[in-house]
Amino acid sequence: MNNDFTLYIGNIAPEVDEKIIYELLVQIAPIRKLKLPKDRVLRKHLGYCFVELDNPSSCEYAEKLLNGLYVYNRPIKVKRSIVDKQNKLITEENVLGTKLFLGNLDKLVDEKYLVGLLKNYGLHDQMLKPPEIKRDIHTGESMGYGILNFKDFETCDLVIKKLNGQFLMNKKVRVEYAKKSNGKGYHGDKIERLLASKAEENYYHIRTDTKKLL
Repeated sequence: MNNDFTLYIGNIAPEVDEKIIYELLVQIAPIRKLKLPKDRVLRKHLGYCFVELDNPSSCEYAEKLLNGLYVYNRPIKVKRSIVDKQNKLITEENVLGTKLFLGNLDKLVDEKYLVGLLKNYGLHDQMLKPPEIKRDIHTGESMGYGILNFKDFETCDLVIKKLNGQFLMNKKVRVEYAKKSNGKGYHGDKIERLLASKAEENYYHIRTDTKKLL
C-alpha cells in the first residue's frame, strides 16, 4: 500500500466486515485497496484495517469526517498513516511495544491453544495479531517459546498477572515483556507507556460531537 494514500482504522466492532468498511469509505473517495487482518485460527478480524484511497487529500478529508464516528456502538479511530525515518508504516503494533514473550512452553501448546486460553479470560479480542509460536524451520516443531501482541499495556499487564507462573499442559510458563529489537531493554517501560499515552491523545482522541452510524 502507498503510505501517503492509506488510512488506518481502529477500534472496529466484531460485527463490522469488509463490505461495511467499503460502503462507509466509498462514499468519500474511490478505494484502491482494503486490508482487514484476521486471526488465522478464529478467522475473525483483529479490530483494525488499512484502506488505500485515491489521493492524500481524500485521506485527510476521510480522517476529519470519520474519526470518532460510531459504527455498531463503537467510535472508530481513523488516522492517516505515518512514516518513520526507515519508511515503515507506523501502526499500534510497532508504536506501542505491547509485545509479550512466552517462555518454557510445552511443545504441545500451539496457536489455537493460546487463543482458547485467552478467550477463557475474555482477552482474545484484545490481540493485535494472532499468537506466534516459534518453530523449527525444518521440522515445524515448537521451540518452546512464542510471542503475543496486544492493543494496550493494560491488557499486557493483566495477561502477565493471569498467566505468568501458570502450568500450561505440563510446564510452568514464563510470561514477560519481550526484549526490544535493538537489544536495549524490554518493552513496556515508562518511555513506551508515555509514548502510547501521547499517541492516544494525538491520534486516537474521540470527539464528543460524533454521531452514531448503524
